[in-house]
Amino acid sequence: MKIKYKAPLTILAFTLFLSAASGYISYHDNVELIERAVQNELQTVTNVIQNGINDQASKAASTASIFVNEPAVQAALRARDRDKLIKITVPAFNVQKEKFGASTGHFHVPPAISFLRVHKVNLYGDDLSSTRELVLAAQTEKRPLQGIEISTTGVSIKGIDVVKDDKGFIGTFEIGQSFSSVLEDVKKNTGFEAGAFVDDALMNRIATEAPKVDLERIIGGYRNVFATDWAKIRNVVTPDLITRVNDITYEVKEIHGQFLGLVIIPMLDFKGTQIGSIWAVGNFDSYQNELRTSLITCISFALLQALVLAGVVLVVFNALLLLPIVDIDEKLHELSEGQVNKDEKIDLEIAHLTHRQDEVGSLARSLEKFNKYIADQRTSTQNPKEK
Repeated sequence: MKIKYKAPLTILAFTLFLSAASGYISYHDNVELIERAVQNELQTVTNVIQNGINDQASKAASTASIFVNEPAVQAALRARDRDKLIKITVPAFNVQKEKFGASTGHFHVPPAISFLRVHKVNLYGDDLSSTRELVLAAQTEKRPLQGIEISTTGVSIKGIDVVKDDKGFIGTFEIGQSFSSVLEDVKKNTGFEAGAFVDDALMNRIATEAPKVDLERIIGGYRNVFATDWAKIRNVVTPDLITRVNDITYEVKEIHGQFLGLVIIPMLDFKGTQIGSIWAVGNFDSYQNELRTSLITCISFALLQALVLAGVVLVVFNALLLLPIVDIDEKLHELSEGQVNKDEKIDLEIAHLTHRQDEVGSLARSLEKFNKYIADQRTSTQNPKEK
């Protein structure tokens, strides 16, 4: 293959390689940026869920503390006067329920007996020691506690405090905050749909007053106790995944042509024992579209870069090297074929190249000397008598 064909092809291949490498690096950088954005969004959702649980637990504990520090409450519980306790606490509890989302209020006396459910005053007297570990722990340790627990009405976020007076320990009082408010805040603040799943066996044993659920909402032995959008949550929950979740898990998966970001957080009770998991799912089609757009942009830019770079290099290469070499090659070929003018010196048509101060100029000057030598030899051969 002649150099005038080989050189452009080599230059084109080299520029294509450089442009492809540049495009790959650019696309890889964009992918990393998008992946970081994905991870940041999933981490944000995690933070919203965890902070929401902590905030609700703190709110429950603070509210319980307000009740137990009322002297009238202490006196009524010391006297085991339910009617007086109802009169004092029910109106205040209703305010907490309406304004701050309190779902339950419950007084207990030793060892762990229900004395007054402020939210359901006619249900009392039952022994909670076998079902309510939070109550039993607070009664035994005589100290405030807070966290997630399953009660007779279902799973909620509890804050329990000690009722005592100058004579000593009297009992405990707890406030329960609805778990649903945490998940609703997740949807409101992040756009993610959220759902909570709790061990179905525990729910059957403890949450005897909780509403029955459809079998569809029990997956892998875990019961869905709340969901902002059950259909969307159901699409991502699988028995295999829900049974092996024991740490915060992030996934991005395609379901029915839609890309979804998934956050799974183990649900731990007040002791740190896992009793279920919290799921949140959001639409990640925008990130997938960004990846596609980035890929198309990088490919297009790489091709344009290759064409421009190859064009510039070829123009410069042709002007500075290839065309002069082709001209010199043609003149050498003419000299080798003896194509000379019998009357005049050979016109090389490359005189402008002799002024260049590079290898091409040196080659042109050498060719000019060679041409002169041949012309002189031809002249002396044609005029032997002049010697």
